[in-house]
Formats: sequence, structure tokens, C-alpha cells
Amino acid sequence: MKTRWGSCNTLSRSITFNHQLYKKSKVIIDYVILHELAHIPYPHHQKEFWDFVEKYMPSWKEKRKQKERFRLSIEYSLQLICFKHRSPSSCLNRIT
Repeated sequence: MKTRWGSCNTLSRSITFNHQLYKKSKVIIDYVILHELAHIPYPHHQKEFWDFVEKYMPSWKEKRKQKERFRLSIEYSLQLICFKHRSPSSCLNRIT
């Protein structure tokens, strides 16, 4: 799992986490775990899903922003590494 911090299979009721998640801050880990757990009763990102997340983590919006800022910084770093070693067009195909 390279592009997601976690995923939930609602049919088998199983959650899988990225093997790099343990290296992240507790704030990001807590958010990802709750987000994936919320998919068990609410498979899609409907209003009830977010109400559930907010019930257990009222500051979820800020935590999600932190996670997104971290994701974007990783993607930018990967682009820089790729551009250093390959042509820009081949990098864009690998990253997107």
C-alpha cells in the first residue's frame, strides 16, 4: 500500500494500514485509525460518516489537514527525487 495510510474492506470488516504509518505522529495515526474504523458502520463518506468521526474526534478537520500537509510534502519530495534521476514526463507518469 503505497498511496494510502489505511483502507477498510467493509465486506470482510478488515482494516489494513500502510506499513510506514507507525513512523508518523500520534495525531496522524489516531486520525487514520478512526477514519478507517468509521468505514465499518458507514462505508462511504456521507454525513453520518463524518458525524461519527466528529463524535470521537471533534478536531478531526485539523488532524486531516495535518495529514494532507504531510502527504503533499512527501509527494513533492518524491517529485524532486524523480526529476533528479529521470525526465520530467516519466516522473509525472509515475507520481500521478
